[in-house]
Amino acid sequence: MRPAQNSFPAQHLQLALEAAVRAGNDTDTVAAIAGALLGARWGCSGIPLQWQQAVNGWPGLTGVDLVRLAVLTAQGGKDDGAGWPSVARMPAPADVLRGFAIPHPRDPGVVLGNLALLQGTEPVDVEAVVSLCRMGTEPVLPGRDVEHVRVWLVDSDGHNDNLHYVVDQAARAVLRLRQAGKRVLLHCAAGQSRTPAVAAVYSNLANGTDPETALSDLRQVLSHGWHLSAHAELQDAVHALAGPAVNSQASLVSTSEKKEGEQEVLLGVDPEPEERTEFLREKWAASRVRGLLLGLAVGDTLGAGRGKLPAEVSLRAGVSTQLACFTAEGTIRAFVRGNHRGLSSGSGMVWHAYRRWAALQGIELPDRHESGNGGAWPDGWLAQVPVLAQRRGSAPATVAALSGSGPDTLGKPTASRGCHALTRTLPVAVAVAGHDSHFWVQEARAMAALTHGDPAAQSATAHAVALATRCLTSGPQPQVRQILKEGIRSLRDITAGDELGRLTRALERADTHPADANYLAHIAPDATAPSALLGGLYVAASFPERDQVSAALRFAAGAPDADSVACVTGALLGAAHGAEALPVDLVSRHELAWVLDTLAHDLIAQITERPSGTEYTAGWDEHWWDRYPG
Repeated sequence: MRPAQNSFPAQHLQLALEAAVRAGNDTDTVAAIAGALLGARWGCSGIPLQWQQAVNGWPGLTGVDLVRLAVLTAQGGKDDGAGWPSVARMPAPADVLRGFAIPHPRDPGVVLGNLALLQGTEPVDVEAVVSLCRMGTEPVLPGRDVEHVRVWLVDSDGHNDNLHYVVDQAARAVLRLRQAGKRVLLHCAAGQSRTPAVAAVYSNLANGTDPETALSDLRQVLSHGWHLSAHAELQDAVHALAGPAVNSQASLVSTSEKKEGEQEVLLGVDPEPEERTEFLREKWAASRVRGLLLGLAVGDTLGAGRGKLPAEVSLRAGVSTQLACFTAEGTIRAFVRGNHRGLSSGSGMVWHAYRRWAALQGIELPDRHESGNGGAWPDGWLAQVPVLAQRRGSAPATVAALSGSGPDTLGKPTASRGCHALTRTLPVAVAVAGHDSHFWVQEARAMAALTHGDPAAQSATAHAVALATRCLTSGPQPQVRQILKEGIRSLRDITAGDELGRLTRALERADTHPADANYLAHIAPDATAPSALLGGLYVAASFPERDQVSAALRFAAGAPDADSVACVTGALLGAAHGAEALPVDLVSRHELAWVLDTLAHDLIAQITERPSGTEYTAGWDEHWWDRYPG
C-alpha cells in the first residue's frame, strides 16, 4: 500500500471488476458474480464512492437503500439502539449541544460542521454534503436539491477495514465537488475527529499543504473540541495520505540501472482513472498545460537572445524546445501503447522520440529504420514539422548517447550534468499531474538518465518536474512562493545530501532579496541541470505575481546560462498562471507555438479521453494512431 501515491489494496475490487467487464461476452453475469465475491472480500467501504452513488434500480432503490437492507440482514432484521439504519434522522450525540458551521481555513467554499447543524433551524447554504457518519433515511436537507455523499467511516480504532482508502475517497469527493463549483458541507457526528481528518487530507489534495500544517490550521478553527488525537489510526492515516507524493529514494532508479525486461510497465490500466484525471478535466487545466509548454519555449528563446529579440519577425525555437516537443509526443505515445497493448515504458517511448528528432536533424544513427509496420520513418505528425528538422543549437550529451544507440538498444549515457536533461523533460509534469505521480516522477528521472549519467542532473530533473506539477495543479488563485515552498517540502524523501537545503535557501532568498542579479549568477553559474533548477526557482519566486511574468523572463535572461534558467522560469510561472499570463507578443510570434498548443491539447485528450480507444474498446478519433503510433 502506498497511500500518498493513491495506491490501496482495496483498489483490487475496482480493477478486477473493470477487467471482468472488459473481458467481453456475458459481461453482466460475469461482473455480477465477480462483484459479489469482491464485495464480500473488501466490504462496502472498498467500493469507490462515485460507483456507490451511481447505483440505482427497481423499484427506485439506490446504493444507500442496498446498504440499509444489508445492515438489517446482518442485524437479523432489527435496527440498533439508535434506530439505525431505518430511522428517518439520526440524533446528534448527547454531548454535542449545538451545531456549528466553520469555513475550512484553506478553502472557505468548504464548510466544516456536525450532525447537530443539520438538525437545527438555521438554513445551511451549501450545494453538496459529504457525511462521514451514520445518517437517516430522509434527505439530508429536506426541500433542498443537494448532492449527498455518504461515507462509511467509523469513529473508532480497529473498526475500518479500508481506512486509508475511505479517507482518501472522502477527501477526493470534496475536491470533486469543489471543482464542480459547489459549496460543500463536510461533517461527521461531533465534527471533532473524522471531519478534521478528511479536511486535512483535502488541504493536501487541493493546495499541497503538508499534514502538520493542515492539522494545525484546522485545530485553530475547530475550537469547540478536538478528539482526533485520541484516534491514533485515523491520525496516522492523515499523515500517510498527505505525505510526499513520491516516498522512495531507492525506487527512483535510472533506465540504465534497470534489469533487462523491467522497462515495460502497466500504463494502460489506471487504478482510478476518474480520480487521477480530475485536474485535467478542469476548465482552467488546458491554460495551465499550455502555459507550461509555451512558457518553456518563450523562456528558451528569450534567454538565447539575452533578453533582446528582433521586432516583428518570427522567433526561433531553441534545441530545448525542440526536444521538449518530442518528450511530450513520446509521452502521448506511451499512453497509446499502454492502452492498446497493456505494457509500455514512458522513458523507453521518449527514447524512441529522441531518435526521431535526431533523424530529422540529420544526425547519423546506427540503424534509422524503426517503423513497426514497415512504413516510413520517422513516423508521426511531428516528423512533418519543418522547424523540427532545423538545427537550433547543440545538445552534445543527448547527441552523443543517441549516436551510439540502435532502435532496440540504449546508447551509453555520458557523464554530463548538462541542462538539457532537465529542460527537455519538463512536459512530463502533465503526466505526473494527470495520471500517476509516483510512476511519472520516476520516469522523468529515467528520461534524464537516458543521456546524462551524472546523478545530480537526474535528481534536478525529477525535482523540476515535481515542482512544475505543483504549479500546474495549484488552485485557481495560485500563491507561487507558497506552492514552491510546499513543493520543496514534498521532495524530502527523494532528495539526498544538501540538495533540499539549496532549494530552500534559494526560495528564502527570493523572499528576502528578490531579483538579485549577483545572487542569481552565484547559484546558477553554468549550463548544468542543477543550475537551471536553482536559477529558475529563484527567479520564479522573485516574480510570483501574474503580471510579473514578462519581467521574470527578462530578468532570467541575464543569468550566465540564460536560456536554461529562463526556460525553467517560464515553465514554472506558465504552469502556475496559465498561458494567458505569458507575453502575447512573444507567444504569437514563436515559430513552434502552434505545435506546443497542439501537444498540450493532445496530452490532455490522451490522458482523459483515450481518443484511439483501448485494446478492448473503440476510440472516437480514427486518425489518432497515425498521429501517435503506439
